[in-house]
Amino acid sequence: MEGSASQLVSAGPAAFQPVARIGAIQGALAEVRADAGATGLRAALQHLAEIREISTLCAGIHEVLGEILPARNFSVALRDDSAEGLGFAYHVDEVEVAPPNGNHTRSLVHYVIRTNRSLLATPEVYNRLVAQGEVDPIEVPLAAWLGTPLSDGDAAFGALVVKTYPSGPSLGTRELELLEVASRHLGQAVARRHAVEALQESEARFRAVAENAPCAIFIIQAAGVRFANEAAREITGYSIDDLGHCDPWDVVHPDDRDRVRRRVADLRSSSVPTRYEVQLVRRDGQPRWVDFSSSILSYRGRPAIMGVGLDITARKLADARIEALAYHDALTGLPNRRLLQDRMGVAMASAHRCGRRLGVLFLDLDDFKDVNDSLGH
Repeated sequence: MEGSASQLVSAGPAAFQPVARIGAIQGALAEVRADAGATGLRAALQHLAEIREISTLCAGIHEVLGEILPARNFSVALRDDSAEGLGFAYHVDEVEVAPPNGNHTRSLVHYVIRTNRSLLATPEVYNRLVAQGEVDPIEVPLAAWLGTPLSDGDAAFGALVVKTYPSGPSLGTRELELLEVASRHLGQAVARRHAVEALQESEARFRAVAENAPCAIFIIQAAGVRFANEAAREITGYSIDDLGHCDPWDVVHPDDRDRVRRRVADLRSSSVPTRYEVQLVRRDGQPRWVDFSSSILSYRGRPAIMGVGLDITARKLADARIEALAYHDALTGLPNRRLLQDRMGVAMASAHRCGRRLGVLFLDLDDFKDVNDSLGH
């Protein structure tokens, strides 16, 4: 057949030139040449399933359809959410250039997408839609216009269009049924592409946020660190490669490993996010206190644990210093009266609870007041 499909959008009247003879399209053409019906078309589209680039896939579908129906004028319109209108992923036409992206909503293409139904628009059908206010009049007369929606099941996000001009071949229900077969195949391909792109965008956003976050972020899967941001590398002292090859438990302080293991077991059994303070051990052996939160998520299709840790080492040191000042003499470092009263209260409560007696040993040093008055204040 004739036509041009080497460009993503072919603007202006174009004579159709066969696309590059890649193996998938060759196999597809062989199928429809052997069977020009719906069965042959489905078999041909299976050959095209390996094509990932949408523009090449559209070109292949165009060439395959051209073997079994008058598809000289063929377009693929997709909803453009950024422009709040439609864009043409592929367009080959004898007369018209590809319409610019826009939000004009009263064309035949928009009608098919809006209703999510196929349309065989003869001049009579088209005039009736114009009279009903469903579509606007067009300047170029048509002999027939076929449109089938590209749909994800709930709503249409695009359309396949084949049309003929006066003195051109006729189009009927057979051609519409074949176009519907092609639209279902292309709709699934575009939906898969959108899903992959959405996943890639989501992962890119996560990485952008995670890499710039001030807190450490880990993703642990199958007893290995699959992701660690810059803050995690700073807290642990390990490079990303080192973290990827080390046992995550090596980073947890030995005193806290049993407690953290219990927390992880509880998390896996309940999937309820948990938060606690834990000591980590840097690669250089220095301890780091972390306020740690963990939750279950899916990472690349498999369950994983995401941990978020905020370095609270400075706060812990400050708390320890404040406690030392509150309960110890600043000059000698010996426990003061407040610590004695605190410990006495704990001991008395324990003795009362257990039904035991409590004894207090009191030492009085002769002339210690002179030492305290001269050196202790």
